[in-house]
Amino acid sequence: MLKGKTVLLGVTGSIAAYKIASLASALKKLHADVHVLMTENATNFINPITFETLTGNKCLVDTFDRNFQYSVEHVSLAKKADVVMLAPASANVIGKIAHGIADDMLTTTIMACKCKKIVAPAMNTNMFENPIVQDNLKVLEHYNYEVISPAVGYLACGDTGAGKMPEPQTLLAYIEKEIACEKDLKGKKVVINVFPSLDTAVCAASVRRFNKEAASLPNTVVLAVSKDLPFAQGRFCTTEGIDKVIPLSAFRCSCFENGYGMLMVDGPLKGLLARGVIVVDEAGKVVYEELVSEITNEPNYEAAIASLKN
Repeated sequence: MLKGKTVLLGVTGSIAAYKIASLASALKKLHADVHVLMTENATNFINPITFETLTGNKCLVDTFDRNFQYSVEHVSLAKKADVVMLAPASANVIGKIAHGIADDMLTTTIMACKCKKIVAPAMNTNMFENPIVQDNLKVLEHYNYEVISPAVGYLACGDTGAGKMPEPQTLLAYIEKEIACEKDLKGKKVVINVFPSLDTAVCAASVRRFNKEAASLPNTVVLAVSKDLPFAQGRFCTTEGIDKVIPLSAFRCSCFENGYGMLMVDGPLKGLLARGVIVVDEAGKVVYEELVSEITNEPNYEAAIASLKN
């Protein structure tokens, strides 16, 4: 799935560093060329030999390591990288990158990369919520870094709150979303029908009319999202006007340009029990969104169609 793709994993000093071994292994099984860069502090949590064994590549820590093939290592890696994931990302390294400080192999390599860069913060809740850290994350987003919201739960320090690094399978999904999927929705208008189940309103005449009219408009793709999938996907895919069906567990509004299959959970649709319709324009901007809480209600399909025609 990822054959021919180069993934750089940046690991910083956090108790969650050990989880990246699972991510490196999963990427390798997908035939990616995986390179791991670690801060000195990260080596206190997991040994570089672990990553070297899993990836078959030297784990880089020291910028001035003489035991490597002759090349400017951080530049050569940066040139061939298809995606960089910094996980776990400590407050210290986030602050360095946000302000252009490159003083080790990890930060110098990231500064030299022109590919997509994804950051997964992991730290104590109070640190994560600190206005300085939040400002630094906004700076990274301004420079087109994608910041993954940390999970909420029990932390290693004993606190409970935001700051947990997402599980490796979630991080893998972000990487796949970036480099494994064709960008087949880029530049298209996208209509998303949201249903709690395949047996709810799927066969309603209003839904069929809406799908058919939306699909008839130029440069428009009609999708459906349901919590039931993939159990009855074949039956639902035959619904008139539907181009593609996506499980709700793999859906994220802000990622339509990245393809059908690797959209991710985020925002108000997580755990959605009712119905809705969302319209996204060619630039990836949500131009119409209506989520109804009562199962007996239905969205204003006429307004959704009007937004498509504007």
